[in-house]
Amino acid sequence: MMEHKNIQYISDSYLCSNCGACSAICAKDAVSFRWTSMGRMYAQVDAEKCVNCGRCVKVCPSVVDPTPADCSDRFVGDIKNLYVGRATDESIFKNAQSGGVCTALLTYLFDAKKIECAIVCQMDAGSPTPEVKARVITDKDELLKTQKSCYTPVEMLSVLKQTHDFSSIAFVGLPCHIEGLTNLQKENKKLSNIKYKIGLICDRTMCRTVMDVFSTYLQPSVIKIDWRRKYDRQAGFHYENAPVVVFSDKEAVNVPNKHRFVMKEYFTSPRCRVCYDKLNVMSDIVLGDPWRMQNVNMTEGESVVLSRTIVGQELVECAMGNGYISLDKRDLQEVIVGQQIEERRQNVARYAFLLKKDIPNEVSSHLLANTSSTFLKSNEISSFLKREQKDKNEVVTDALEQIKKSMEGPSFLQKVKMSLKYRLKILFKFSI
Repeated sequence: MMEHKNIQYISDSYLCSNCGACSAICAKDAVSFRWTSMGRMYAQVDAEKCVNCGRCVKVCPSVVDPTPADCSDRFVGDIKNLYVGRATDESIFKNAQSGGVCTALLTYLFDAKKIECAIVCQMDAGSPTPEVKARVITDKDELLKTQKSCYTPVEMLSVLKQTHDFSSIAFVGLPCHIEGLTNLQKENKKLSNIKYKIGLICDRTMCRTVMDVFSTYLQPSVIKIDWRRKYDRQAGFHYENAPVVVFSDKEAVNVPNKHRFVMKEYFTSPRCRVCYDKLNVMSDIVLGDPWRMQNVNMTEGESVVLSRTIVGQELVECAMGNGYISLDKRDLQEVIVGQQIEERRQNVARYAFLLKKDIPNEVSSHLLANTSSTFLKSNEISSFLKREQKDKNEVVTDALEQIKKSMEGPSFLQKVKMSLKYRLKILFKFSI
């Protein structure tokens, strides 16, 4: 097997998670991030700047598995306790996609002066499509702007170069971000200033061109997209069927929940297909949606909370004790069943088998170590790579056609006309 001095081979093999770890550790600024027509984000190494030191290879979560050797199950990891609940602050709760616990925890950490800043993801206003970026926040009042964001790629770890002067930081990220951060902390002692690793449950990230698709619902003045706008009695939707909302400073269009799920399948990259770490194993605390769990408020929404470490458990207890969150303890098996972990085991092995067939060169990656050819009804990997050969306009047109087919022809057209004719007027404070 050829020895690789930088992570370009990972990108060339469709295995880049775009976590940003390689960029964070590169002393020569030789790594940048590019986009394909599908909106798949990947690292690009500048051969003229790169000195082939190999440091990027040591921190890449597609190369180095950060899961401890004594971890009995890398799909589940160690879990101390499982809870379900919500933020007690109504402004945080109502503005959240689910229970608002992430924002409530960060608010507590700021108020208790346990952190000086938080690294989070935020969707910035823009036209024709918004931009999703990593942000370093030093003021808790900025947290509300970060709610209902993400769902598209962002190289979160790249901003770590801006945080060396902070002594205490909370980092919020997807599994690939937390994995990359864990690898970085082993290589760079300065990153001991990351005191809290708050992970999010992740069932795939949609490629960025999905925003171009949804932006067609409100051309040409799209300002922002809320990936899930929950409970609204007057509009007739709630947490369980929350729509995507495409809006400007004057009007908005509710995109049916079903459209998002069709696009999620369409815009899932090969790297997300082979990711085992839905439950964010390397985090201190993990937050997500309590899907398929019993006795959950599926009208207004709640959060599922997993504490994994002593740090995570203490954070939960302190935030509860000081009234920032309200949680009920649950049985650990509920999250394993609810998040369909057994199904994910099968899918990851199947997609690893398919991806191995499409990679141009042999690659050594723990993501491809276990494969299975069982139940190969279709090849989603090849389908994605074929779509990636089209230009962006063709991708958008094709994606809209997929939505149309899923909505049974005429009924889809009728729904779009209705949504455009009777646009939901939203009262909110907004500034660009």
